[in-house]
Amino acid sequence: FTVLVAPSSGIRSRLGITIPRQVGNAVLRNRLRRLVREYFRTRREQFGDAHDFVVIPRPGTGWLRLRDL
Repeated sequence: FTVLVAPSSGIRSRLGITIPRQVGNAVLRNRLRRLVREYFRTRREQFGDAHDFVVIPRPGTGWLRLRDL
């Protein structure tokens, strides 16, 4: 994964996910997108306030499980 972090102008942290086609087919990319969102949702307090995060998975990360993230 590559994670880009920037200060946000809002009061809450936000998440953006960009998944290249090299990671896998549409089913795999959507599954990975759901996992990253769930990870962020359940651990939002650990990320602090007012930051923007962009997560870019790399090829080979498509079959990770939530506990592996």
